[in-house]
Amino acid sequence: MDIGWIITLVIVGIFVGYAIVIFVLPRLFIPFMGFRKEKIPRKLPRRIQRRIHLLRKRSKNKQDYLKKTYNYLTRRYHGKRNTVLKRPGLWWEKNLQTIWSRKGFLPCHTFTHMMRIFLVKSRMFKEKDVRVNHTFYWFNIHQYLEVRVKKKWHKVDAWAKGIGIKFGDYGRLFK
Repeated sequence: MDIGWIITLVIVGIFVGYAIVIFVLPRLFIPFMGFRKEKIPRKLPRRIQRRIHLLRKRSKNKQDYLKKTYNYLTRRYHGKRNTVLKRPGLWWEKNLQTIWSRKGFLPCHTFTHMMRIFLVKSRMFKEKDVRVNHTFYWFNIHQYLEVRVKKKWHKVDAWAKGIGIKFGDYGRLFK
């Protein structure tokens, strides 16, 4: 075997290893990041349920509720590039009361899960109206939602608002 083939195999091995570490392992071990949608709890903390009710009451329709929820959650929480790598303790947080009690930075998968809870628990959206998607973003796996309103799918990446990405778009590659 000549040196060119060996170098090629090493490079391919590095890329395959990197893909497994970045795209497979997190989806196996990090809550809300899995290959299947995490179940939405039947019972929510009272303060979350009250906020959902208030947002629904103030909304004219599904689209309005979606935007109001997006705006509310992005005022309470934010995303920030590479911060998740500096705060790995947040990767495994599943307790909604603990998540709700904090403000500031949330990892994308936790942010997405909170958004899903607000949408589905409002009863304005069904589980089938909310899709969880994964993409490659700044050398990491990233999660965002697609939400169906009147037969149209809207990209919703509340985490990415913190880095300047607008409603209807999502964080991907180096954007």
